[in-house]
Amino acid sequence: MQCQDCGRRMLEEYKDSFTYARGLALNAMFIEGFRSPIREHIPIWEEAIQHAQVSGDKHLLLLAIGHVASCRLWHGEDMAEIENYCMYAAEDFGDWSKDVRGGVYLTAVRQTSRALQGKTWFQSAETVFSDAEHDSASYLDYVVMHASNPERPRDIYHSWMMIPLYLFGFYDKAIEIGTATSESIHQLWTVRNNRLNLFYLSLSLLARLRENPSQLDDTNILDQVREYKSQIDAWQAESSVNYLMWSLLIEAEIADLTQKYHEATLCYEAAIDHCELYDFLLELALAFELQAEFFIRRGSKRAARSILLDSVGMYSRAGATGKADHLKAEHEWLLNHVATSRMADAEAQTGEEIGNATFTLDEAERQRKMSGDAAGDRTDDWISPKASNGQTDGDVSGLGLDVLDLQSIMEFNQAISSELQIDRLLGKMTGIILESAGAQADLAFVVIEGEGGWNVAAKGTADAVQAEAVSLSELHDETQKQVLLYTLRFKETVFIHNVLNDDRFCNTSASRSVISLPIVRGSDLLGVLYLEGQPNSFTDRNVGVLQLFCNQIAISISNALLFKKVQKVSAANASMIESQKIALAKARDAEIKAKAAEAEAIK
Repeated sequence: MQCQDCGRRMLEEYKDSFTYARGLALNAMFIEGFRSPIREHIPIWEEAIQHAQVSGDKHLLLLAIGHVASCRLWHGEDMAEIENYCMYAAEDFGDWSKDVRGGVYLTAVRQTSRALQGKTWFQSAETVFSDAEHDSASYLDYVVMHASNPERPRDIYHSWMMIPLYLFGFYDKAIEIGTATSESIHQLWTVRNNRLNLFYLSLSLLARLRENPSQLDDTNILDQVREYKSQIDAWQAESSVNYLMWSLLIEAEIADLTQKYHEATLCYEAAIDHCELYDFLLELALAFELQAEFFIRRGSKRAARSILLDSVGMYSRAGATGKADHLKAEHEWLLNHVATSRMADAEAQTGEEIGNATFTLDEAERQRKMSGDAAGDRTDDWISPKASNGQTDGDVSGLGLDVLDLQSIMEFNQAISSELQIDRLLGKMTGIILESAGAQADLAFVVIEGEGGWNVAAKGTADAVQAEAVSLSELHDETQKQVLLYTLRFKETVFIHNVLNDDRFCNTSASRSVISLPIVRGSDLLGVLYLEGQPNSFTDRNVGVLQLFCNQIAISISNALLFKKVQKVSAANASMIESQKIALAKARDAEIKAKAAEAEAIK
């Protein structure tokens, strides 16, 4: 670690784009995984991408793009978005999949995301990574033929393949590939794929052992799994954030096989808590799935059904619809025929009051679980409000939005989808939101992150809209500041009919109605949309429309920020080209003068 710090200081002091990009990549790939959560690696890789673009380092650029995609996949961001990122982030390089140095990693991440969406031919173990545009067997033959050291790209490709192989139940193929890969993957040193392979290999061995109880007396398999787990534990001791859930899930499966059921239950729960705390969404879905199957084997069908629904919900939330459908098909009888609920009282939509015509108790429980069990604990830390305060969840499917609402949403999407200048975009969307809210809203804020932290980037009232950044700390209204900080901290919607009745935000003498919505893209918090008006002026309908607005706002802000980065890189490239032109012109002038002097001397 001290060598890393020293190397980073040297890079900062003597950096050129080529060397600096490679130094950042080496740091993020081999060392940073022991120092910080995976999510914090994305800015490092994005900086490496910028310097690789300036220096023209194609191989590193592809590798860095692949690692950004992998970090997003680790945290369960939408698989379709990850696939699109893999496809288009490096489209300037033509057929980048043929690059056996950087393109293999990017190709493997793309195929993993496609497999989890159900877009590959995942019905067979041999074609789980193949589709109409990619044949895994042919691709590996190409890599082996053209790579100077084919084991490294092959092991990277196979380690990613282990995820769909295990999740779709191809344990024998996973054991075959994982065992072969484990013999040479040490060449990848401390790349996370090293332990990724051992994790899914361990789970596959334990699953195969469970399907063949006659082999339980053979301690060699369990000893081998414990050896793999000890290797994961060695890394986990340095970075529990990134590896503890793998160790816990393997320990839980071993405890189940050895009939230590209480220990297994504790390990499943600890793994779930860890995944929820650090946003490892795919591992969270897997932990729910393994825990549900554990309860099925114990005969607790109703508990298993509830946890299975959590697992399906998490896979769906990550965009892994292929895996979600596979899980529902595998446990179809349990999900469809085991009763766990009764119908709640029905409500009807009348005027300003919106309710769901039918709403089951298990649906309510599932929604609570989807938002995370820790949400209630966090709210208690902030002095939990009563249910009457109007807290809403993110589901707007039951709000009964009418034609005018849908027309507003369509006009909003059309108005902001083509705007790429971030200042104009924020000002335009603030004005449209105020207009759609009509007389109900007196004030609207859009908060995004700037260079100095979170800023109110756009502010709108009935009189005017301003798109000038003001630091959140400079807000004079303490209630506004508290509500915004609460939303930024917990990523939760705040809907209050009257802040005077809410104990969380009691430092106020003015009554008002407040809506504060997190603007989220995947699992990244981009900002907050804040509205306030007269007491009891907002309804669930307003929240529902604004939540739909937030989806488009997140996309537009992401596009605008990406455009801003592209402009910055383009400006840097233009500046570099201009400097090279000037230097070339000076060199030519010097050459002409030298030749003239030489000719004069000869005379």
